[in-house]
Order: sequence, then structure tokens, then C-alpha cells
Amino acid sequence: VPMVRFCAWQGCQQVYYRSSAGLVYAAEGKSIMAHASSSGDLRMQFEGHVGPVTCLLIGGTHDDRKMLFSGSVDTTVKCWDLFSGDVIASLEGHRGPVWALTQKSTSLFSCSEDRTIRHWCQRRLVQLQSFTGHSRAVTLILGLDNPSGVILCTGSLDATVRLWYEDGTSRFTLSHHEDGISCMIEAAEDNLLVGSRDGKITHWNLQTGKLRSCLQHDDWVTCLLEALASWWSGSRDSSIKRWNPADGSLLATLRGHNLGVNTLLYFSGSILSGSADRTVKQWHPVDEAVVASIEGLSGVSSLLELPRGIFRTVNRGEASLLPKPRTTLSEVASNTEGLSSPPRTSIFFSDDQIVKADRFEDGRDTQDCLISIDTIPWERLSQGDMPPPHLQPRARHVAGASAKISAGATAQGAIGGCRTSILKCSVANPVGKV
Repeated sequence: VPMVRFCAWQGCQQVYYRSSAGLVYAAEGKSIMAHASSSGDLRMQFEGHVGPVTCLLIGGTHDDRKMLFSGSVDTTVKCWDLFSGDVIASLEGHRGPVWALTQKSTSLFSCSEDRTIRHWCQRRLVQLQSFTGHSRAVTLILGLDNPSGVILCTGSLDATVRLWYEDGTSRFTLSHHEDGISCMIEAAEDNLLVGSRDGKITHWNLQTGKLRSCLQHDDWVTCLLEALASWWSGSRDSSIKRWNPADGSLLATLRGHNLGVNTLLYFSGSILSGSADRTVKQWHPVDEAVVASIEGLSGVSSLLELPRGIFRTVNRGEASLLPKPRTTLSEVASNTEGLSSPPRTSIFFSDDQIVKADRFEDGRDTQDCLISIDTIPWERLSQGDMPPPHLQPRARHVAGASAKISAGATAQGAIGGCRTSILKCSVANPVGKV
């Protein structure tokens, strides 16, 4: 399966998984919480910022100490001792909120509302230089492995993307968008995908800086993903689109969310999406339909796969560890291009929450239903239930399985337990509260 080498969108750097230690770090307000990835138990808390933390990165060593870097609205980048939680240094120089971080070798790079990119030495913890050129806030930054010598890619609210050499000179300025850049990924074969608030996705060649194709949503493009030999995009128009990397043609449009899609995650042959409508949905990549859904959450800003579940962060409030979707051989087989749709009876979410995708007859044709077994309500968070101002409710668009749920479906398909469609009910206890 093709892997995304680098990706960036606002919010995606607020959670960081360190597999060697079995810890997941999450930014929650002004604090950084470190939790056991297997249980969700709190192991460490990092305090010191005076503004909300916007981005996290585990970097190199300083005096033989492993470091955690964090950027904040308070304009600083702080360096933390991963084991003691102490602040090693506070890097000052930005004159506006720090939005994103990346690293190359022993160098750390940060971008800010002040329109600059700062280059820091991880060993000495001092600023080496400042990159300038953007005319508005720089909100996204990627570290690149490029034979041309380009090491950085930055996206700005000035509607441009810039590629940078290590000495701070700009190689290319990619100009095609009409509004701010909202997300970027470096895809396979030297491709760069850029999503914007203007609803466009531009496809660039990193070697030549040439525009190869332009794709379209009806509203802001909020997240991008490369998986299953395809490109996937989520948008504030509440849809998910699947694209052919060879020619940029549209392969499918997935509808089921009723507010903007904030994040996408590939998981074992299926696509997971988190939305401001407070749901996480699992999509069948062949049938192009929802096969399971968790509701009753807060607005989901990012998803991260962990050994025991799916870690999700929210726009406001506390993060949680959700049950991991369970896949079957029939679903994994759907990864192969060209296969017809596999049998639809399979178990998807498990452990505390079991969801069965089944079939039933309503007298006219066969339809899909999703049945939740023995579900009990999730704990509702005190904050984060309302979407941010730019994600206000709009007309609901549904299709596929999500448009075919009925009372008859629950009566026909329930297997013991409660008889409630998973698309209309809350779900089981999380694996662990984070």
C-alpha cells in the first residue's frame, strides 16, 4: 500500500505517537498530555506554555536527552526533556503564533503567523536563520527528501506554496490558488498535492515545479491522503473524493457526513474519516458506502492508529481512545484493484462495541443496514460539541448505506442486545479515556 511520506494540515500535528515508549502525546489547550497507548492512562503532563499548543514533534538529543518540541500561540517553541517533563529551553524569535514544526537531520524548522520560517539548531538550541518570502501567515511546513537539494515546502494564507533550499533561498513559488493553503502531502514519485480554501487541489511535480493537474471540491479542502493506489480528499463541503493519480480523474464521491470532513486515515483496507458532525465513519473502498459509524463524539480534528485503538483529538476538549475497527478477509481482499465487491456480511467495530453490516429485504430491493449490539452512550465532553464558526450546519448529503437505514432494518437485523441503527445512536465505552 502506498504510504504518505509527509503530510500537513492544521491540527494534524497536535498528536504524536512514540511507538518505542508506547506513549501518545496530545496537545490539550496549553498543556501536553502523555498517555499509555495501550490503556489511555496518564503518564506525564507537560506545563509551561501560556497559550494553546498548536504542534508537537519528537526531535533529536541535547546533552544526551531525548527532546519533545512544541509550538504555541504564545509565539515560542519549547524543548522538553521526554523523561522528566522539564523545559530544557524556550526558543524565542517568532512574533506571532507558531503553527507547525518539522526537522531535517539536526535542524528544526518552525513556521508562524509572522510570515517567517525559523531554522534552529537542535544541538545548541539557537536560531541559525530566518526564511522570508511569504506575504501572509505561514501555516504549513513539510520536510522533503529531494535530490534537487530542496529541503522544505511551506504553505501560506497568501495562496502560495514555496520550496526552499537549506540556505533559505526559494527554488520555486507555486502559484495557482486564489485563497489560503489548507493542507499538503508529498505523494509517491515526486508529486506534491496542495489543498486550498478555494476548493481546489493542485498536483505539482517537485522536480520541475510544474502544475500537472487541478482537482475540485465545492468548499475548502481540509485533508489529503494517499492510500489504495488512490488520492483521497476531505472537504468542508462534507464529501470525500477519491482520485486517480495517473490522470487526476475522479473515481468516486463519498457522502455521509453532514458537516465538514476534518481528517482521513487509512486502516486495513478501509478509510476512516473524522468530521465536525461529531462522527467517525468507516468506508468500504469498493462499495463506496459507510460500513460503520461512531456517533455522539465531539468535533473530530485528527485520527491516529494505535495498537489498541484509534486515537482521536477534538477541536475543543479532551482526546479519546476509540475501539479499533475489526476487518475481515473479505474486506482486506478488496484492496486488490479490479476485484468485484466482496460479501457484505462482516464485523467491523469490536471489543466494547460490535457493529454488524448485514442485508435485508424491504419488499422492493436489497438494502444495507448497520446494527449496533449492546451499545451504551459515550461520555459526552463538556466542551467541543459545537463546531468552529467556519463549519456551520448545512443541508445533509447522504448516499449508499447511510441513506438506506430504516426501522425495518433494525427489526430485521438485530441480533440480541439493543435494536438501534448505529447511524442513529451513541456507542460503547471507549477503550480508555485520554
